[in-house]
Amino acid sequence: MPTSYWECNRCGLVVERPGWWIQTRGPCEHQAAHGCPGDMAEVSGWFANAWNGPGSWERRVGQACNCVSPALTLRVASLAGGILELGVRNDWTIAQVKTKMERLHGIAADQVCLSFGGVILQDFLCVEKLHFNDESPPVSWVRRHPDVVEWLKRVNANWQEIHHAPENVRKSAEVILAVLHQAHHAISLVDTELLRDVLFLQQACEMRGFDKANGLSQMKWLRDVADIHTLLSYAIARGDDDLFQAVIGCDVYRDLGAQDCVDVVLSVVSQGNTPESAKLELLKLLLDRIPAQCLRKGFNSKFVADKELAVALLESERAAQSNQGPYRQVKGRLLIMPPEMQRHDFALEVLLLHKDTFSNGSFGQLLRYVAEDEIPLDKSLSFVLACLSYDQPAFASRAFGRAADGDVELGVQIMLEAKLPLTSLKRVSSPNKTAHILEDVLTAWAPDAATLLSLIKQNDREILQLLEWTESGKISSIATCHCLHAVLELILEQEEVPEGTAQVGRLLTRAFVACSALDLTVAEKLPLAWLEDVRRVENSEKVVARVSWRNWSAFQKSICFSRCLCFGISPFGHKRMA
Repeated sequence: MPTSYWECNRCGLVVERPGWWIQTRGPCEHQAAHGCPGDMAEVSGWFANAWNGPGSWERRVGQACNCVSPALTLRVASLAGGILELGVRNDWTIAQVKTKMERLHGIAADQVCLSFGGVILQDFLCVEKLHFNDESPPVSWVRRHPDVVEWLKRVNANWQEIHHAPENVRKSAEVILAVLHQAHHAISLVDTELLRDVLFLQQACEMRGFDKANGLSQMKWLRDVADIHTLLSYAIARGDDDLFQAVIGCDVYRDLGAQDCVDVVLSVVSQGNTPESAKLELLKLLLDRIPAQCLRKGFNSKFVADKELAVALLESERAAQSNQGPYRQVKGRLLIMPPEMQRHDFALEVLLLHKDTFSNGSFGQLLRYVAEDEIPLDKSLSFVLACLSYDQPAFASRAFGRAADGDVELGVQIMLEAKLPLTSLKRVSSPNKTAHILEDVLTAWAPDAATLLSLIKQNDREILQLLEWTESGKISSIATCHCLHAVLELILEQEEVPEGTAQVGRLLTRAFVACSALDLTVAEKLPLAWLEDVRRVENSEKVVARVSWRNWSAFQKSICFSRCLCFGISPFGHKRMA
């Protein structure tokens, strides 16, 4: 009967299988007993023993395989201290080691994370590269988080799934290394915490061909901007200035396209762990033959958080507009970046995010990049408060006016929270909105006329400016304010008006008269002493005449009353009693 020989591709077991039928591949016969992860494959066909005599395969039948006499015994320790011993070979992958763990000890392979010396052992890694021997410390294993188990399957099937991963998954070195194994340019998606992790970055570089022992002398593995990004991050995380200088001086970096150069500089600097000297050196590269349109692509949400970097980017873009070249070549873009923002939006985000950290001078310089007419309503209050804190009242006032024109209730909120002077209302273009805001603000300040009068007397300079503006500009929206009219009526009801209160009354009267907003019934109550002030106001004739007539009538009545008393005649129409 013909005979065929089958060998396991992992443990080396050789078996003889007689028979005429065609046999198919299958798992190693040591799978159940020894947990072998291999498969049996035919290595010698029918009649091999008949035609060739006792061959090498026949002699190997019955010899001890790796399962029985392992070439290497790998010790695997749990966090609890338990140690498993696994017979492996140097040509096995870590995935096959995990498969043997599962078959022998029931620990699901997809839930196991192995590490050695703090370095995560990826499934594709070969045991031989770890240089294990009998004196090596044990490999550590922990159970993966369920989210990591799920997302490893997803990114191994399609690395772009990482775009949809939650934050805790994006911080998993295992998941990100699996992504980088498929797409090394995804380094720009890596969380900042991992970009400061020396061991993670070392593994990412080694996957591309980096040799830690000969890092400076072997730079030929560098291919593109993603490799530059990864190695620069590693050099910074490790604090290796020699390696840092070697990277920015290598041929690959010098030949980078303009856009790639911008992206790698911004990405590395924004990690937050770059030493000041290295940071300054990298920022200088933004002026190294970079056209303005490439720098503008750096205006995105990723770089807003670093104030110094963002300001340097804005200033570099401004300087590049006047640069005549020659420029670096503008090539495609390899690193993955967020969408580009407009210069104005980028500058505004930087200004508001870091509003408590500027000097007056630097804040004023940054304002040059903000388009005032394009400030969103929902950011107007923050912008106004920031401008006021850096002594920029003109910017604050204009921003308030635009916000109030867009949303009157927002205008009221800004006026109250920012404590803007009432004269800022001149920035509001709509008279109706001006009146609405003033009414709401005064009502919020004081619930009644007496309280408002007291506040006005305490801050007479502000109300003086408001009323002078109202009078000179004939601002009817101010002059028709019910709160102000209530204050004037309260003053006129007092029998004796103090000088300070009288001054407020005079100002209110002049403003109302200038705008033809003074009710004539109220005008009749004006003291004669105020008449001289009223006469100076344009269009005051009716009010003056009404006040004069009222006082003349009162004078005539008093004369008549006196005469009646002198002649014993009752002024009420009957004889005076003796």
